[in-house]
Amino acid sequence: MPKSKINHGPCSIYNCNKSSNDFRCLSNLAIRKASAKGNLRLYPYLQPGYQICSPHYTAIVENQLPEPTSAPAQAFIPTTLPVKPSIGDQIKQMTSVLYTKRHDNVILDPNEFDKMLKETDPNLTNFFADMCAILIPRDRSPYNKKEDRKKIVEILYLMAGIRNQHVNNFKLELALYLAGSGVTCDAINALSSAGVSVTHQTVYNYKKKLLTNIR
Repeated sequence: MPKSKINHGPCSIYNCNKSSNDFRCLSNLAIRKASAKGNLRLYPYLQPGYQICSPHYTAIVENQLPEPTSAPAQAFIPTTLPVKPSIGDQIKQMTSVLYTKRHDNVILDPNEFDKMLKETDPNLTNFFADMCAILIPRDRSPYNKKEDRKKIVEILYLMAGIRNQHVNNFKLELALYLAGSGVTCDAINALSSAGVSVTHQTVYNYKKKLLTNIR
C-alpha cells in the first residue's frame, strides 16, 4: 500500500495566502536554521512540529528574509506658542522705552502715548489698553473714561519714575503746570511729599534758572 501523506496542513502561518497543497513539518533543525537567519522575528510563534506550506518553509528556513522596512520616524519638533509678557515685565519694558525718550517732551495724550509705546516696542502693543481695562470700571461714563485714560498716562509716568528716577521730568512738568494753574505752594509741596511732583522750591529754582539763561 502507498505510504499515507503525513504533512497535510493547514499552514500554521497566520493569514497564509499561499496557494499550495504541499506542506512541511518544522523540525528542531529547521527552527534553528530559521532562528540563525533571523527569520523567526516575524513568526515568533512557530515551534518544532508545526506544519507550514512549502513556499513559507522555503522563505523562512532556506532563504534570508529581507529586513523589515518602516517609514523613518518623523522628528518631533516641539511647537511653542508666543507667551504674552506679564504686566510686571511690560512695566519694565515701558520704563526702558520712556528712558530712551527722556529727552523728548512728555506725552500726556492717551492715544499718542499708546501709539508711542506700540511703535517703540511691539511687546507693549496692548499694554495701555490692558491697564485701562484693569483700572477703569466698565460702568464708568464715556466722559469719565476719557478723563481716566489721561490719569493712567500720568500714573504710568510715575511708575516708570519709581523704577528709574532718570526716566523723565514728568514730576517737574506737572508741578510747573500746577503752579501755572494757580495751585498753592502748600498743595504742590503736599503732592511732592506723596511722590507725585517736585516741590514748589524746585519749581521756583527752575524758573529762576530759565530767566538767567534767557538774560
